[in-house]
Amino acid sequence: MKRILYILGILCLATCPVFGAGFGMDDVAIHGFVSQGYLQSSDYNFYSAETEDGSYEFNEFGINFSSTVTDDLRIGMQLLSRDLGEIGNNKVDIDWAFADYAFRNWLGLRVGRVKKPDGLFNQYRDIDATRTCIFLPPGNYREDARDASLAVNGAGIYGTLPGGLEYQATYGVFAVPKDGGVARRLETLMGSEVTDTKVEPSYNAWLNWRTPVSGLSVGMSATDFDFSLDADIVKTLPLSTFTGDPSHAATNLETRTPTLIKTDGAEYRLFSQYTFDNLMLAAEYLWGKHNINTTVAGTSVQSRQEPESWYVMATYRFCDWFEMGTYYCKDINDTNDRDGDSYVARGEPKEKAWLKDWALSARFDINSFWLFKLEAHFMDGLKDVDYGNDVDPSARWQLYAAKLTYVF
Repeated sequence: MKRILYILGILCLATCPVFGAGFGMDDVAIHGFVSQGYLQSSDYNFYSAETEDGSYEFNEFGINFSSTVTDDLRIGMQLLSRDLGEIGNNKVDIDWAFADYAFRNWLGLRVGRVKKPDGLFNQYRDIDATRTCIFLPPGNYREDARDASLAVNGAGIYGTLPGGLEYQATYGVFAVPKDGGVARRLETLMGSEVTDTKVEPSYNAWLNWRTPVSGLSVGMSATDFDFSLDADIVKTLPLSTFTGDPSHAATNLETRTPTLIKTDGAEYRLFSQYTFDNLMLAAEYLWGKHNINTTVAGTSVQSRQEPESWYVMATYRFCDWFEMGTYYCKDINDTNDRDGDSYVARGEPKEKAWLKDWALSARFDINSFWLFKLEAHFMDGLKDVDYGNDVDPSARWQLYAAKLTYVF
């Protein structure tokens, strides 16, 4: 109830006249989108959804309000509701909300819930109409971690320097909700239940150079993170396990083991984009260092991962209403174990060490308001894949997606 009242209060402030400012409803631009999708995979479940059986738990609703208060001051916010399997569940959240003051062309300031500039597409990943594909390359843009990677509560600066060099930097706290995508992934991997999260402030820096070559830009970004999750590892065991009495075998007892997982590290990206008429080419490379400290029942285990992911992408608009695109993405969990030997040592498939995704997308702009997309993913690997109790899962599988969006 408090969340609803808070949102209504913000909307009232955004749409009612402001005393002494000459600023009212007529000055507020309102836009949004509504989408419904369908997911189907040939094997296994992906993105925390029951994709193997087919799933309609794939929808989004967003509405944003913005206004130019003065020549230099702009304010805006967006409310977003999404559902992707077990993630989101149509809960309404503040996606972003900030005040933006441009001192000069080379210096501006944003405060509030500020979008993170990370790679090529992170700032626009919640707007389906800005791209051809339904899902961005999974290694570089994790869909189940979107709520943690899109924005921070804090401040940011931005500007354009001589020579076509654009920069942005943010500092603040990103969201890791205990019912969000990051927590859901941990619960799936460890059979646990996340009870609390704690996030430390992080930085993000982004540079993009619009080169003298028309349509060509190159850039880089960097971000750090430091957060922890409190969880209970939940197991159901026969009572006889504890008593030694076989007559208690039919009685089950739930056990909970307190667990603390602390993760910190940094990720870096290099990216480039080229546009010429209706053709767009893009490429991005990500690498990072993740330090993970897991404490179970007072015993701590330290591990380190060095993930790597890259993709190449091409899109082409054939006419006003039809566009196609494709990308190839390779996502490696740890560059120190590219072949998955550590998984084999634990009795798990070596293919859990990677995921290779070749995607084909088709976009149909029905009119100015309606947008329809079809997409096919041909996968090789089992990274972040829920293959259930399959003792010998196949590394080759497919994911199909459809999405209808209305934009206003």
